[in-house]
Amino acid sequence: MNITVNVSSTPQELGSHAAAAIAKLLNDAIKAQGYARLVLSTGASQFETLDALVKEQVEWEKIEMFHLDEYVALPESHIASFRKYLTERFVSRVPLKAAYFVNGEGNVEKNIAELLGLNQEYRLYDFSLDDTVKSMQINTYELIDGEWHIVAGGGGQAFEDAEGRLALGFDNLADGLRIAIQSEHNNGSTSYFKESENDITGMGYATSVLSDKQEIVYDQEIPLVIQIITSKNEVHSYVVDYFFQPEEYEKYDYEYVYAITVLFSQKPVSELAN
Repeated sequence: MNITVNVSSTPQELGSHAAAAIAKLLNDAIKAQGYARLVLSTGASQFETLDALVKEQVEWEKIEMFHLDEYVALPESHIASFRKYLTERFVSRVPLKAAYFVNGEGNVEKNIAELLGLNQEYRLYDFSLDDTVKSMQINTYELIDGEWHIVAGGGGQAFEDAEGRLALGFDNLADGLRIAIQSEHNNGSTSYFKESENDITGMGYATSVLSDKQEIVYDQEIPLVIQIITSKNEVHSYVVDYFFQPEEYEKYDYEYVYAITVLFSQKPVSELAN
């Protein structure tokens, strides 16, 4: 890979070069897919770059901007607020399609979940590992004829951070699930939504979640959620560990039972069992 290093005489010249490079990437993305997304940080080193960037020829109305971070409990009106910084130096100067800010005030966990698109019911799980972790896997199952069958997941992703947070967003798992992961080097979300073949019209659902501290053992699944969807008037509630005894759910002939598990491994993704 060839890397070109540009040495500039002044901050203004450097900012101009950086802005031109950013504008090219944005315009290339718009040309290829009709839109672009931009993540911006803050700080004195960005002054000249942002000042030059807003003057570039870019179809800003096709761009969504995402804010990188914010202080907890700091109001937007404060001089040190990153939201204030970006609003004044960038957002107010270009006609963006949308701008998404990190709100550090109020219920921070709720704000983060909404920013990640978890506008449904959401569950948050913090976890601590050691430096031998290499991957993680999040699986969604449906109980069919007494056995768990994977609905989504089964692949896994590289993960090497010792601490992190997992957020799950869903109403009923028959319709889908949104997953967000936050850690030092992993921040992002994924989702699956489907037109369910199961007719759940008029049915109720009961959800059990992992609520106690759980020891993490590598290569062993940890049940996080069990959800029963049924037309029955009575639902027997179980702790999530009954994931390992699916026959318990079969006894009551519930129409649909779903589960979500997480697994951490010292193996790379290529060696995880599907």
